[in-house]
Amino acid sequence: MVGSRLVTIALLTLFVSFVMFALAAISPFDPLSYYIGTDISQLSPDERAALAASLGVDRPFYVQWADWFGSLLTGDLGYSRAYSRPVVDVLAQRLPWTILLSLSGIALTVALAVVLGVIAGRRPGSLLDRFASACRCFWAQRRRSSMRWRCSCSSPSSSA
Repeated sequence: MVGSRLVTIALLTLFVSFVMFALAAISPFDPLSYYIGTDISQLSPDERAALAASLGVDRPFYVQWADWFGSLLTGDLGYSRAYSRPVVDVLAQRLPWTILLSLSGIALTVALAVVLGVIAGRRPGSLLDRFASACRCFWAQRRRSSMRWRCSCSSPSSSA
């Protein structure tokens, strides 16, 4: 079960990254003009071609994607043209804040769920209890459809 999900995640990631490279290739955005800035008009066509070749943007998108993926497998995430630094350094700088934000969101969600669960449990049949039961049924049904689990969505007050 876990193995098949990991394979699905890996294949989906490959597919999405390939589609992103394809969309970038068909977009009207010119990576050279972004890389150079407003001085792009001062370059001759030969200089533009040499710069495109050095950056690798003159090749078809699937070749660029294959090179990127091969580098990714070796642990080289590339160089960020936007930040003029290796991507690993950019990610390392932002990772602590990302983790802090994620953990704060999880803690807030759990605290809110516990408080609402206690209030709903102390007042069976109230509007909050019915809302919590509806949410439970909704999430259980989502799990059932994705994981083929069985859901019983009867509230304790309606089983009389």
